[in-house]
Amino acid sequence: MRRSVARRGTAASTFDHVSREAGVSRGLLYYYFGTKEQLLSAILNGVRDRLRAMYARLQARPNETRLESLWAWTSSSRRAAFFRSFFEAYGLALRQPDRFAPFLEHVVADWLVLADREQATLELAVVRGLLLDLLTTGERDRVDAAFKRFLERCR
Repeated sequence: MRRSVARRGTAASTFDHVSREAGVSRGLLYYYFGTKEQLLSAILNGVRDRLRAMYARLQARPNETRLESLWAWTSSSRRAAFFRSFFEAYGLALRQPDRFAPFLEHVVADWLVLADREQATLELAVVRGLLLDLLTTGERDRVDAAFKRFLERCR
């Protein structure tokens, strides 16, 4: 399901597309998710859970190494289509918060419990901001250099 949404984007994805590619009936998706927004929230929250689990495993590492691992995973070209869908869904959710409540309830709050709230806020903002920049411009060298500068300033 995640690949189907990543390939088409959140706005263009339908239950028909997702059910066909997942090999399940449309009715089954409606039964479990009810709406397209709830399906998208479940997909995005699932990836968020994977990211949080990885981040939690990295907690024992020094801050710089942990952030470098997080950046390497999120900025990988293999995940570009997914994160484009993530930012698209984020924009839709901000426009229609009542329809994307399960996504908005967790998209920031779940990260704040993993570390000092202010540090977690800063890390989340930098990683998401630089990732959005990378996806928009494709300027890997510049964005990676900016990330390295952020790490240097955190020392």
